[in-house]
Amino acid sequence: KEMLEKLGDFSSFVIEPLSSAGRNNQACKLITGQNTYFLKHYFKDISDTRQRLKHEFAFLTFAWGKNIRCIPRPLACDPKAQLGIYSWVDGQRFSGQITERRYVDAVLKFILELNRDINVSVEMPQASEACFRIGDYVNAFERRLERLRKLNDKRLLVFLETLSQKKNSLSLPDDETDVRIISPSDLGFHNALKTDSDAVIFLDFEY
Repeated sequence: KEMLEKLGDFSSFVIEPLSSAGRNNQACKLITGQNTYFLKHYFKDISDTRQRLKHEFAFLTFAWGKNIRCIPRPLACDPKAQLGIYSWVDGQRFSGQITERRYVDAVLKFILELNRDINVSVEMPQASEACFRIGDYVNAFERRLERLRKLNDKRLLVFLETLSQKKNSLSLPDDETDVRIISPSDLGFHNALKTDSDAVIFLDFEY
């Protein structure tokens, strides 16, 4: 209620849980007498210290400030309650293999707009498992291999050993790169909506 009042919305409201919500968070449609919003309650646990609300709200605020409109508008957040309110987007989820050039172009345009005239001093939370040197990628690769090894599938283990040997045969530098770009984690059509006007709206930037 306090978050809505900060937006100047003092009307009564109804909260409708969304059946398509992800496993980690609670997503709802927030309907008031004045507007419709997207309400998100972020997962937080002692075993998982990732700041999902902080990451998503900071990223969307940055992108909206660059006049990027293929995203929901960030409106209000409450870090203590782990709640975020965003503009509501009417659209349909993508399904199947996406091959249309116009949709692929929408992804590329989004990334280019994010990095256009970028200020090197901009403060942006690092993405989960952000990699800034070759060694970071190698370590991330090894962590994934280890999780797969625990499945103890014989055929999978043979394949993983082949991958590991290939990795060990490579001679890779480990210098930290000076070139960095803003690249949203988990960006893809599985986290996007298609509007009635055929526009693509990208969602879920909590990682």
